[in-house]
Amino acid sequence: MHPDEIPRTTLTQSDAVAVGSAWITDRARQMGVRVLLLKGPGAAHLELRAPKVSSDIDVLVEPGGVDALRAAAEKSGWVSRFTPESPHLLEPHSVTLYHPDWPIDLDLHTYWPGFLADRNEVFEQLWNGRVEWSLAGIAVDLPGLAPSALILALHALRRPRKERRPGDLQALIEATRALFPGADASALVECARQLGALDTARPLLTALDPAAPHDGSHPEALRRWRLNAGTAGYTEAWLLALGSAPWRAKAGILLRAVVPSEREMRGLHPDIPPGRRALARARRRRLAHGLREIPRAAKSFARALR
Repeated sequence: MHPDEIPRTTLTQSDAVAVGSAWITDRARQMGVRVLLLKGPGAAHLELRAPKVSSDIDVLVEPGGVDALRAAAEKSGWVSRFTPESPHLLEPHSVTLYHPDWPIDLDLHTYWPGFLADRNEVFEQLWNGRVEWSLAGIAVDLPGLAPSALILALHALRRPRKERRPGDLQALIEATRALFPGADASALVECARQLGALDTARPLLTALDPAAPHDGSHPEALRRWRLNAGTAGYTEAWLLALGSAPWRAKAGILLRAVVPSEREMRGLHPDIPPGRRALARARRRRLAHGLREIPRAAKSFARALR
């Protein structure tokens, strides 16, 4: 099956997610690259959330396999979306592609944020506990029930606080409680321990087991996770990059923060009108917003260090 063989007019989002998931799984299998489908209809199949139409396909690719799979997708007409060059609190974890004739995005993940254990070990554990499911006539692989619950929780908790939808996490807690009743919650806690998610997925774990332990094995990664969850923009990431850089590099970082390139500005804000004056106005607004954000960013740093 080739994506270009299916006209866009015949594809609803639901159909595109199913067919696209089957296609990328089959393509990866032909290449000898292991992949797991995350979230989406697989989560509904596992009864972790109600069925709903997804706008993208999330694929966790085995370590070292993303570049080859991305190249294969690009040969079939998929195009990489713009990626900001600005610093990130969390290391970039995916490449996003779109297809002009498909109503969905394709996200190829190199790792899943919130799993703080070694990434090779995380993937192997997820792969060894995978479950098989038939989607659009193709056998696809999903993480098992416990890691899938953690994946959904981490996805909700990774977002900045003001962007979260509390109902999503609460619905997941209720679904997970039904699937892991009573003492069975220990299996979820143990899975979180092995994947390095005892602290990052804590709201889900303590809802099922108030005595769930802390980890503390990954202090720097956890600090960045907490900073990311408390942020509303890039201010914290720029401050962290500036503070951790050697003196010889600080001026360059500061210049990039204050005067981003035109590519960066227009990629982040495609609504900027053409012309240099419009770009200059947008840069001034960005700088003013960043300066206003510094006190809040300082408080985020203080909370993350507690």
